[in-house]
Amino acid sequence: MKKLSCFYTELQDPNFLNNCYYYDHTPKAKNGKDFIEKYLIRSGKGSLLLPEMVKFGLCLSKMRCEHIKSAFLLGVLLYNNIKLLREKTDEMIKCISDNYHIESKRKPEPERLSFLYMWYLICLYHDFGYLYEDNSRLSKAKKTEIKEKIQSGIDFKNQDMNKNNIYIPSVLQELALYYFQLRLICPVFNYPRETCIDHGAASSLDMFTILKELHSKEEMTQKDDGLWYGRPLFDNYVIPSVWAIACHNIWLAEQEDKQNELKYRAFGLDKLIYTRGKSIIDMHEHPLLFLLCLVDTIEPVKKYFNKVCCCYSLKKNNAKIILDNSYVEFDNNTLTISSFANYNSSNCNFVKINDFSRELTQSHLNEIKNSLSFLESDHFKVSIDDTQLCLCFS
Repeated sequence: MKKLSCFYTELQDPNFLNNCYYYDHTPKAKNGKDFIEKYLIRSGKGSLLLPEMVKFGLCLSKMRCEHIKSAFLLGVLLYNNIKLLREKTDEMIKCISDNYHIESKRKPEPERLSFLYMWYLICLYHDFGYLYEDNSRLSKAKKTEIKEKIQSGIDFKNQDMNKNNIYIPSVLQELALYYFQLRLICPVFNYPRETCIDHGAASSLDMFTILKELHSKEEMTQKDDGLWYGRPLFDNYVIPSVWAIACHNIWLAEQEDKQNELKYRAFGLDKLIYTRGKSIIDMHEHPLLFLLCLVDTIEPVKKYFNKVCCCYSLKKNNAKIILDNSYVEFDNNTLTISSFANYNSSNCNFVKINDFSRELTQSHLNEIKNSLSFLESDHFKVSIDDTQLCLCFS
């Protein structure tokens, strides 16, 4: 097994063949927030995003910024190493790209480059909506604007929004807007029992508005920064990414969970009830949304950050501690995860290290396994072997 931090270091090395950049530049960054800002600026989004999103990004928690960076790198890692997942993603990109691909002199594989562009958009945007969902420092006017968009459904009914969305489950397309509207008005439909702006909806709507302006010209043009802009990019790559972000936080109800099932039926969300082993989101049919849901569930920084904070001074790089102690292995379309298997430190002052390690490797891996039930199907199986979580793709 290999440390996740070592894999991440390779991916950020511009000399590594399958690195994480869709352009010929490396944003050297000290931490997650720095990585987000530099990637946005170098990718040509800074002039539009800095006034709104990066400015507010400074209000995102340290954990959230580190999670965004780690999710981005983990997704690229899975794309590189799970052959079947890569093949299905490339098939999707070939279909939606309408023979248009992002150009690059350095990287000959058009599907890989297109994936990196879409995945970077998805990951760097997917949690900015938390600024609407649970951050009081965002302006009231900005929150009102998003609420009104959700209430009216104006963007979800936009003709542009309904292009290239065939790789999103039809039931999610059908019920997404209603689901987001429920979260605005029904406390019983939320946790902890209060109304909220769904962060997936907010992130996707902001991304749709901002990038539609950025790619407003009908013809593709290349600017001085060497990057391309235009409607083909927006229609073929941005729209599928917007839909993936919008749907990634729509919670499905397992049929065996009778309380949740009854609630969903009462609210007219019968189609969002699934039987374990028969996921609505299928890797073969919805590879990009599947990847986002998978990565967002198993990404270790979000899972362990607060627990590590209990043991270490806040001055420590908690994300690095977690990634240094998260181990993964790839073999024949199988991913094996063993987090904190070799966790060792003399600086843990609040809990015994053996108990801490055991809790993380057993309780949390079981928690992750249960959390992945909504993705299990004939093409994706999850099992636990001792202190290892095995994900099989077929």
